[in-house]
Amino acid sequence: MANNAKIVTLIDSSGSMKSSGYLEPAKSDADTFINMFQPNDEFAVISFETTIHRTYPTSATLAVYSSPQVMEEASAAIQAIRSGNTTNIGDALIAANNLLQPKQEPRGTVLLSDGYWNVGPDPLDVLDKDIRTYTIALGNNGQLDLLRQIANETQGQYFFSPDEIGLASIYFDILEYGQVGQIVNNAFKTVDNGGSLRVPVKLSDGLDSASVGVNWADPSIPFDPTGTGEGVSVRILDPNFKVAHPPITDRDYGFVVYTLDQPIGGTWQFDCFYRGSNVANITVGALDPDLVLALELDAPRHTLAAGHPVAIPARVTFEGEPLEDVKLQATVEAPAVSTAEALARHAVELETIELDDDVAPNPFARLTALRRQKLPYVDIMPRYTARAKVDRRSATQRVVEVATDKPGEYTLRVQAQGRHPRGGEFMRTKHVTLTVR
Repeated sequence: MANNAKIVTLIDSSGSMKSSGYLEPAKSDADTFINMFQPNDEFAVISFETTIHRTYPTSATLAVYSSPQVMEEASAAIQAIRSGNTTNIGDALIAANNLLQPKQEPRGTVLLSDGYWNVGPDPLDVLDKDIRTYTIALGNNGQLDLLRQIANETQGQYFFSPDEIGLASIYFDILEYGQVGQIVNNAFKTVDNGGSLRVPVKLSDGLDSASVGVNWADPSIPFDPTGTGEGVSVRILDPNFKVAHPPITDRDYGFVVYTLDQPIGGTWQFDCFYRGSNVANITVGALDPDLVLALELDAPRHTLAAGHPVAIPARVTFEGEPLEDVKLQATVEAPAVSTAEALARHAVELETIELDDDVAPNPFARLTALRRQKLPYVDIMPRYTARAKVDRRSATQRVVEVATDKPGEYTLRVQAQGRHPRGGEFMRTKHVTLTVR
């Protein structure tokens, strides 16, 4: 990208990540993330458990997205991450802070964790508040409040995913927050054998390039480039409804990334198909490296009170100026059952749950373990998705209204479409996490 982003990705590789089944998908999702970077962006990947591991590069420097060989080496290093014991978030943050000196924007840290800080320095004592930290709370067993506070104190962004299925979508969101580019579309779906996912990608005229990542986070499911065998296959139609074959990055790690060089303006279709005995959790993220047109959401960072709806201002800007007559659609993913309700309903069963030695023995960990035992047939902490009301306040201003019925983490997804000032149509997508107590 033109602004040469600098991003350090921190991956929790503690024992709980492995025992919860999170580590392998997290590796694939982080791998997809770095392969969506743009030429000359700088990056590093660090895994952490009791100790800190410089996954890539192994030196105390940032790598430059400069060649296929560099990215192949980075991908292989990520896939080689192995789990350890405890969760040393503080030392991981120190290592990231050191890599991002001296100050040069845009820069940021991505911190993924599913558990509790239980070794090393207090993360809040070692924060560099000049470096934005984007935190991802994976599952209900982690220190959600701590991760939220880290993001807020560094002017970063806090995200929540109830399980690994939504993780790739969050990584795509962070590409925009880290100024790698703007997210055009960001969609995911659980696809059964013979199923498909169609994702439209509206691109404006005159782009030098665009990138589209297709992620299913399960390396045991192959990529099928021909569409004739088992696995995930992708058919791409350009705006003239012709089948396109853009350059592709395929590592056999549960994702592919397409590069559209000087793409035709208009709506591209990415049709993803799956054939196999399991299910494929497919996520498609499209990135426009042009930063001049952006969807902005003024979402609250503080904790909200359950039962009180919240109104979130939204607008689209071009070179900092608001655009008129933009069409907005919004959905919200909300908890159907609060954590307190789930603990009460399953109290007897939770007493029988045995945890691994490296997992903190608390009710939330047992609840997470019980949920995984019962999936995919029963979800004891179900979530539902509903449309959110969009109120037009003026030609340039919209307000998204979100009901907050139950305590928990809410994911608001907003999509904007309209006419691009440079010609043709545009599409932008953004997600935010809201915390309700």
